Amino acid sequence: AYLEWSYPELRDKNNKEENELLKTQIQCKVVFTEDLKHYKIYDLKVITPDDEIIDDAYQISPEDYYTLTKKDAEDGTIVEIPFDVTKLDKWWTRRVKQLFNSKLKEASKQAVLTAYKNQMGGLIEGKVIKADNENQNYEFSFGKATTFIKKDSKKLLPNDRFTTSDTNVLFYLEKVSENGSPTSLDVNRTSTKFVEKLMEREIPEVGEGIVKVKGIAREPGRRCKVFVESTNPAIDPVGTCIGPEASRQRSISTILRGEKLDFCKWHPNKAMQIMEAMKPADVIGMTCPDDFFDKNVHFEEFENDREYEHPQITVIV
Repeated sequence: AYLEWSYPELRDKNNKEENELLKTQIQCKVVFTEDLKHYKIYDLKVITPDDEIIDDAYQISPEDYYTLTKKDAEDGTIVEIPFDVTKLDKWWTRRVKQLFNSKLKEASKQAVLTAYKNQMGGLIEGKVIKADNENQNYEFSFGKATTFIKKDSKKLLPNDRFTTSDTNVLFYLEKVSENGSPTSLDVNRTSTKFVEKLMEREIPEVGEGIVKVKGIAREPGRRCKVFVESTNPAIDPVGTCIGPEASRQRSISTILRGEKLDFCKWHPNKAMQIMEAMKPADVIGMTCPDDFFDKNVHFEEFENDREYEHPQITVIV
């Protein structure tokens, strides 16, 4: 802040390259007392013969140095020139505050990142600290960070209603939000990843990788179709996910506020995959590209391409 106050040319945004060079050459030193109540500022300058000085912002002649300090120094020596801090004006104060708040915000973000980096891309539990059910605005605490979620943010399920007594609300943690202060977490309950992580938690075979989630289609709060396959031919992927007496399916659906959850067997053949997705309806015909029935076409390769356009399919049931 002192350098920008003392050398206004450093604030010139039109000469970025020149300014970067100047910043490496123009230096100062700030020294605090032990109680942090007082400080001194010194300009750091290089002793340079009078006829070789290019810029007195970072160079000083031996003669001028002696006049200021009554000390001698050899050429090339970096010396400390005391500065009278009473000359600093309001711009300096504002700049210090601005920079301090900026550093504080970044440090806060880094602290939150460190605390939650192992939970990123997974489930996280929060407690409600503010609840406005009329407008559906809520604030959640996750320990070192909080999150404010509005009704229109599409991060909560349509049937979500909370009170300040709710302490174990599950979310999917996407990232640490870079917007706003203090630093908050970017969480939601409407992502397909939320369903996938719930399955990993509630269904041991999914958590262990014996049953794999191949794809999820979801209308949050209404219904969800999950395509699964088994790496073990002896294990039925759909039956495993449903569980004894539909216990596993029911436990996940309860967390999703009654969202209807269907598990479907994944087929590499797209036409078969559509028929599976339409169950319990019986498919008697569909219009689709010929290559849907070609075993040599690997659609996953196409779908991973951002420019791939999914064809429109008409299904008769």
